[in-house]
This record gives sequence, structure tokens and C-alpha cells, in this order.
Amino acid sequence: MATPIENLSSIDFKVLGYINKSKYVTKERIFKKFKKVDALEYRLELLCEKDYEDKGFIRDAVENSSYVEYVKTREIYYITPLGKKDLQDNKHKVTQGKRLLIITHWLPISVSILSLLVSVMAFLRTIF
Repeated sequence: MATPIENLSSIDFKVLGYINKSKYVTKERIFKKFKKVDALEYRLELLCEKDYEDKGFIRDAVENSSYVEYVKTREIYYITPLGKKDLQDNKHKVTQGKRLLIITHWLPISVSILSLLVSVMAFLRTIF
């Protein structure tokens, strides 16, 4: 069964993004880029996992059910449409989170600092 998007980590999305930058990327280049990542081989296996459906006595892979496809003969990875969609969804979610952080944290702090400056200026005008 394919890994649900909720179970993908930020490292998984970085790997997806790296694969997405190139049309095809070799296993060697991925390992060179992410040398500090432990269990990279396992992460790639999870990203390549497909869903299967039973058709009588035959178990058939569901098309476009993995994030990444691996071509063994050429030892290359490429991102699938599902991988591109979920990568884009994650980028949108991160962007929305940053906007929310600005609105909920930095906007009140900025208003407080601005009102402090106005108060200090008014106070200084009364003294001088």
C-alpha cells in the first residue's frame, strides 16, 4: 500500500522536490545530494510503493498510486503526477502556515512596537 501523504516527512518532500527538479535522476545523485540522511534507501522504497487491486486471480498495480517510479534497468527515479500534486499541496500548506505565523505573531508585535514609538514621541514632545 502506498504511503499516505500525512506520513511523509519534510525530508521525504525534500527528496521529492529534488527528483522533481530533474526529469530523471539517478540513484547515485540522490545519495550524493542526501548523504547525511539515514535510511534514504528505505525512504525511496516507501515513495515508490504502489497500491494494488485484485482482479480475480491477478493482483494489478494501480496506475499513478506511487509518488516516485524507479526504472531498474537504468537505475533512475522520476516523479509521478501524484508525487507532483502532493509536493505542490505540501508547498501550499507550508506557505499558508508561514502566512498564519505572520498574522498571528508578527502583526500584533509590530502594532505594539508602533504604538510604543508613538507614545514615546508624544512623551518627548511634552518634555521639550
